Amino acid sequence: MQVLVHVDFVNETPIGNAMARQHKDVYKNITNDSGMIWNICSENQETLEARGIYLLHDRASA
Repeated sequence: MQVLVHVDFVNETPIGNAMARQHKDVYKNITNDSGMIWNICSENQETLEARGIYLLHDRASA
């Protein structure tokens, strides 16, 4: 059964759009190798808050 994981955290080193584009291939490899089906990540650079929502193939992948 698929598993949905939601994580909120403080991110003291904001990623930003430029860095996300530079690491696009790394993110693709993580998705392919980890059992992840999809993810949504966001950050608020002013408050240093970040969030991730992940859909994984099964509980073992989580």
